This record gives sequence, C-alpha cells and structure tokens, in this order.
Amino acid sequence: MQIDGLFSLDGANAEFKARGSQLTMNGSLNLANSAVFNAQTSTVRILGSGSITGQWQSGNMFKHLQMAYTGQNVTINAGSLVQLDGILTTNPTASGTGTITANGDLEIMDLPGSAVSNHLSINGTTIFQGTGMMRLMFEDNINNNGVLGAGLDNPANTLIMGILGHNGVVVPMQGNLYAGSFMVAGSGAGNLATLNTNDFTITATNGMQLGVTTAEAGFDAPGRLSETG
Repeated sequence: MQIDGLFSLDGANAEFKARGSQLTMNGSLNLANSAVFNAQTSTVRILGSGSITGQWQSGNMFKHLQMAYTGQNVTINAGSLVQLDGILTTNPTASGTGTITANGDLEIMDLPGSAVSNHLSINGTTIFQGTGMMRLMFEDNINNNGVLGAGLDNPANTLIMGILGHNGVVVPMQGNLYAGSFMVAGSGAGNLATLNTNDFTITATNGMQLGVTTAEAGFDAPGRLSETG
C-alpha cells in the first residue's frame, strides 16, 4: 500500500491493522486521541522527508521501520515517542546521506523471545540528530550480528543515545559511535548492562555516563564498558 501525503489516525474509533503488509509513505504520520495502529508483522517505509507525531508505543508501536533515505530528513516531533520491536533500517539505498532528527524519543526494543538478532541496520551515511533521546532497550543477551554500526557520524549533534539492558545483557559494537551524550545502564536494581566496545571508539561531545538515575533518561541501574582486542 502506498500513501501520499499525511497518514493520520485520530480518535478512539480510528484503528488501522497493518497485518503483514508493506506500507510506503511519502508524507508525515500522526497518531492522536486514543487511535490505534496495529503493526502486526508489517514494514513501514518512509521514503521522503516528513515528521512523526504521537505516541507510537506499546500496542501502537511499529514492527519494522525504514526511513532516512538519501537526501531525506525524518523528524520525530517533540513530545512524541516512536517505538519498534523489529528492525530500524536507515538509508536503505546505502548511498548519500539520510537524516533522523529526534526531537522526541526513539526506542528500539528487543522483547523476550524476539527472533530478530540485529535491530539496527545503518546503511550508507545516516545522521542522528535532535534534542530527544535514542534508546536501545534489550531484554535478552545480544551477542551476534552487532547492533551499533558505523554511520552514526554527526558528533556535533545534541542527541542523547543510551543502552538500556535487562538481565545483564552484553551489547557488542560493530563500528565507531558518535552522539551528543551517551549512557549505558541497566533497567533496575540488580541489573547490569554491558557495552563491549570491541576496540571501536565512542565520541560523546557532551559527556558520557555509566548508570543514570534521572527519570528523564529512563535509566536507573549500573552500566559498564568492556573492551576486547
């Protein structure tokens, strides 16, 4: 299905069941006033520049999301939350530069029993920027295929990037990582999240924290860095 212009779900009687479809968007997305987006196993492709507004979380979260195509900028508006528990693919054509401006929050979830081993696929050059927060939230150990790749290459941005680990997860880096600020933490008391740098570099222009206690950040337990040659 291809949708040109605004895709808007507004009101308690508005429900969209995507099933296993591929939805191709050429405009902005809006979710408001108790509307329901049931992603099921679908893939949403945002081909152009536009914005995402609303609380796309929990029962309204995306499954697979593709955006930041070459020359395009997708903005998550302030106060909005975008969650997905499948694969976020950026700049799928792997040429030129695509941009995600997260003035709201972007959360990539690894839920228990997930068959997805690589939730973040960065292609070509992808700039992550904005005043919000990008969280990678893992329920299970992720020790294969890498989840942090090269391409996060705008060290001057203000975006906060964080790893939130459940049950002592270990997250391996597969490329250099750049962010305005960077955090590693567990999800609660007794949980420890570990980021294995694999000798790659982390550049955080506004600082780095291991274990964060602020509610805004969403992290509240220890974090740890480890390094292997």
